Amino acid sequence: MKHMKFWTLIKVLGLSIMIHCSSASSEEMTSPDTGKFITGGIGLDEREEMYANRNQYNLRLSFAKATGAYISSVDIRIEPVSGNGAAIQFHDAGPLLFVRLIPGKYRVSATFEDKRQVLTVSLGSTGLERVLYWP
Repeated sequence: MKHMKFWTLIKVLGLSIMIHCSSASSEEMTSPDTGKFITGGIGLDEREEMYANRNQYNLRLSFAKATGAYISSVDIRIEPVSGNGAAIQFHDAGPLLFVRLIPGKYRVSATFEDKRQVLTVSLGSTGLERVLYWP
């Protein structure tokens, strides 16, 4: 598996976690608020490895162009709809992002090439998969 550098900056006052990925990789990481997450899937081998372990994550996001071609470099913000709890941000995520979150309702904001999409998801202990497409 490829090694990659991750920088984590925890904003105590804002209660948010900023995670900057210099390039996509399927190396699993953890954060204090979400437990486990993984991003990557650039090549077929990485995607297959991630999908083989997808049941460990209850939110599974894929990013693609309208043509179906996978994309990366997506900025993601996930926050509880209730306003209680920390928001997390992922920079340069994709083409896959799998996260384990506490069951509940979340607002997911995804930005690619200055085009933003927002969706609300309700998560339980089982997984929810969503594909976000950009023109």
